[in-house]
Amino acid sequence: MSKILNIARLTFRDAVRSKFVGFMIIILILLIGILAVSIKGDGTLVGRLKILLNYTLNISGFFLGLMTLWISCGSVSREIENKQIYLLAVKPVYSAQIWLGKWLGLLLVNITLLAITVFIIYAATLWCKQVQGVTPDDIERAQNEVLIARRQTLPLAKDLDKEAGKRFDALVKTGQIPDNMPYKKTIREIKKQLSAEDLIVAPGKSKQWILRLPHIYAKNSRLRERKTGDKDTTATLRVSFLPSFRSPNPVTGAWIIGPVTNDTSLEPLTFNISEDHPSTHEFEIPFSAIPSDGSLAVTFENADRAASTTVIFDSNKPIELLIAEGKFEMNFLRTFLIMLCKLAALGAIGLTAGIFFSLPVATFSAYTLIVIALIVNYFSAVAQHDTAVSLHHSHGPTNRSVAMIVGESIASAAEIVVNPAMQFRPIAFLSEGLTVSWSLTGKAVLILIIIYCGTFCAAGSYCLSRREFDLLL
Repeated sequence: MSKILNIARLTFRDAVRSKFVGFMIIILILLIGILAVSIKGDGTLVGRLKILLNYTLNISGFFLGLMTLWISCGSVSREIENKQIYLLAVKPVYSAQIWLGKWLGLLLVNITLLAITVFIIYAATLWCKQVQGVTPDDIERAQNEVLIARRQTLPLAKDLDKEAGKRFDALVKTGQIPDNMPYKKTIREIKKQLSAEDLIVAPGKSKQWILRLPHIYAKNSRLRERKTGDKDTTATLRVSFLPSFRSPNPVTGAWIIGPVTNDTSLEPLTFNISEDHPSTHEFEIPFSAIPSDGSLAVTFENADRAASTTVIFDSNKPIELLIAEGKFEMNFLRTFLIMLCKLAALGAIGLTAGIFFSLPVATFSAYTLIVIALIVNYFSAVAQHDTAVSLHHSHGPTNRSVAMIVGESIASAAEIVVNPAMQFRPIAFLSEGLTVSWSLTGKAVLILIIIYCGTFCAAGSYCLSRREFDLLL
């Protein structure tokens, strides 16, 4: 262990003395300061804080990521090129100890630099509250919407398998789907189409969602009060939609919120709306109106065609229930830890690339790998949320070439490798005042540190041992 710590100390010292690191930190601090002063958002304190947190944290992650890849790629490759690796090759130091020592040194660098930038960003958010023109109402709203940690509850997912099977059978009977059309692919497209249709509510129609509060909130009111610090706590229902552009009518209708079962002891809440532009509404729901089992039925009843228009709901979050459960500072800490896990994974990639290649090639390879991962993740997300292609205009079976089959297999394998690392987006949660949970933080440590870094450690250590062996020969 002492050997690993000694290597980590030397790596940390060399990185801190680097002029490149100093230059990047100065640029980063200047950018954060400029953004804190210049960002106005939508004119409100809430809008300003959301954009400030989003921009500054993402820019910090980007610059620190570039710096981490550059330093990690050169950490080993320079020693190999300058023959300094000879000094380690003749000593009783295992290749895994060299890799872990350098990775740990890079991790210490990232902890130091990320802590500095996060502290500056936190100070900037506090400063925004003191700017001239900010009223106590603005501060209270910001503390309720951004500077807080709220648990998000989304509607229960609808089981589309049975409905997709029925529609498939109906389309086959009417001859709209050829017998030799791949079944799995067709069902997948039908489910996409059903999901798209489920987001549309025509005039005179209604749509219902079922929400289930976390068990701990539904059953234990004392814990609920202790967590939020407010005995008159309310949950917030947020809905997002846009009207059809084909009709001049506004969206007119009613939101009805009540128990799923016929519980006569609880009267449903009704909120009437009338909006003529894309809108996000928030409704306060007292916990006294929520059944003991934590189940809520949320229904939107669209008015008739004379008064309303077709409503299209957000595909990602048509509705969400938000419950205050923690402080902004702890949310910020968990965001910091997940960002650190990402930087640690980038350091592992750079270190391993530096063992395989020289510095220029290693840097190019590491950056290319990250770009490919981002592209794969982007197109994977587009494919998942793309609207369904209509099956009613099918003109026969699709002939798939060998190249298409091979390409799809490679793309699927790339998604399996890349997507687990790309699922962590704590900055988006933090800027919206949503809880970055400890379970998500633990998952980031498991996937990014233990699995990904462990894999790169094994590959890098093996390659380094082979290179050391070649040098001794």
